[in-house]
Amino acid sequence: ELPAKFPMNSRLKIQLFDKPFDTTERIGLLDRFVGECTVNTELRALKGFTKGHQEWYTLFHPEYATSRGKILLRTDVLTEDEARIFKAEELSGPQYTDYEFRLVLWQTVGVRFPEEKDLNNDVDQKLRVTINFSGAPGRDSIKDTDVAWYAAGGRAEWNYRMVFPVKLPMNPEHARVKFSLWDENLVGSAENVGEAVLNLAPFFGRTLQEKTSQTKLKPLWVRFTHPNYQGVRLGQLYVEASIVTKVFAEEHPVGEAQNEPNRLPFLPNPKRNAPPWALGSRALEAFANYRNTIFCIVTVILIAAICIPIVAVAIFATTQT
Repeated sequence: ELPAKFPMNSRLKIQLFDKPFDTTERIGLLDRFVGECTVNTELRALKGFTKGHQEWYTLFHPEYATSRGKILLRTDVLTEDEARIFKAEELSGPQYTDYEFRLVLWQTVGVRFPEEKDLNNDVDQKLRVTINFSGAPGRDSIKDTDVAWYAAGGRAEWNYRMVFPVKLPMNPEHARVKFSLWDENLVGSAENVGEAVLNLAPFFGRTLQEKTSQTKLKPLWVRFTHPNYQGVRLGQLYVEASIVTKVFAEEHPVGEAQNEPNRLPFLPNPKRNAPPWALGSRALEAFANYRNTIFCIVTVILIAAICIPIVAVAIFATTQT
């Protein structure tokens, strides 16, 4: 509530700032100016828009020619007597509702290494999903799939479900999922092949509008890219998703991956090549083909490990005598 006298106080300027998450100051040095608008309160009083009238205003920035968005405002212009009679309405913040976000990873196709020299090499695929619906630093929720070893031709089945708690409504900037594709190695760290981002803001907005116990996102393909290899096709991931209310989630729970309860939808075990340590895998077949050579190398190493200390002791004893 602001006291005003017309025509001296006829214009009300409103400025919008983007505030960093981890600051508590009312207006800090790190706050980023977004835009501003001006309300002609005297003109509203003359037009009779004195109480309960809402209107959209365009935000402008002095350094930009285009608008910076819109803001919905309600201004009540009252005399002193009216202000004593009509008390200000109590305002409350947004009411958040608990939901459960269910993400299903079906398959990848066309996955390849970005460099041409590795074009024909199979990628031992592993998917990592990162979500931060709150936007708070350090609040990333990260989940990994298992590994699809020897994914020939860049194709791998996943049939993998991931479940995340979520509160709606949320900031559209935080309503996104990042998929990371990795080449897993038996020895050493994994190598990042590409990433993809899925914007969930329209989907979450539709959920709030429909107000049903379950809202589904149609299956779609997301493409992997790499910042160092612009324009190179690195493969695609086929996904679908749904979001359910907390009550629905408690009545119809689902398991992660292919674990029970396995439903909505049912996820069969993926058809995969055997891992390197399994009988009949390509790694063990290679070992069988070169077992004589490997046996000789191991024998030489063992003999050297036994003989070298003996020889060293003998030489040391000879020099002492």
